[in-house]
Amino acid sequence: MGLFSKEECCFCNKKVGILTRKKLRDKKYICRDCEKNCSAFIDISKFDSEYAKQHFEYMKKQDILYKQAFEPLSKEEKLRTFYQFSGIVFADSIAMFEVITPKTEKKNFKELFRYDQIKDYETLTNIKNEIEDRFGKINEKMEIYMYEEWFEKLAYSLGIKNIVQTKDQVEIYLPVELSSQINGEKLFLELYNISPKFKIKYLAKRIIITLPTKNLEKHYLYYLVELLQKINSDFA
Repeated sequence: MGLFSKEECCFCNKKVGILTRKKLRDKKYICRDCEKNCSAFIDISKFDSEYAKQHFEYMKKQDILYKQAFEPLSKEEKLRTFYQFSGIVFADSIAMFEVITPKTEKKNFKELFRYDQIKDYETLTNIKNEIEDRFGKINEKMEIYMYEEWFEKLAYSLGIKNIVQTKDQVEIYLPVELSSQINGEKLFLELYNISPKFKIKYLAKRIIITLPTKNLEKHYLYYLVELLQKINSDFA
């Protein structure tokens, strides 16, 4: 077929030109209108038509979930962080968030992401990088919120239940069992490498780690996430 010939969309059977279609991996075509049924975060041309059909069904279910669980929430139940025309809306009550961009606004179906899709530090970094690659640098408030979610997941996985925060510092009380597994000298060196401002003490068979929250080069959550990640990988 010629470059400017029209091809049939394998989903709606409409004949479309080169500027309003994409070729799928199985050499079938999808038109621009049917592509609006896809997530804004995938390149459908990398998949075949069978995958696209399944993806359409997934997006329909996402849209139902959005309308039933996310849309009815009040403004107070959602945290909105925006940079120009893009942003993220977090809903802690259902542990999900929505990414809003000019591209997502053109789609037929709404899509949500679960907090637990951020399974590890690498995933957190990949999500951040993907958002920035697609939509530009995210603002600090949005990034800090992502780190806060990951910090809470790390603390939970390590059994850390006592975290005391004042206006000047954060104290993390490691549980007795975890404290007994940690080489204090090694932990001290790891803490110093992350930030010389970390302090450590041992009380009632528990390691207590303190970090001031003021006069740091970056937000204290960055240091705490790195700390818990190090404990998780080296000692837990």
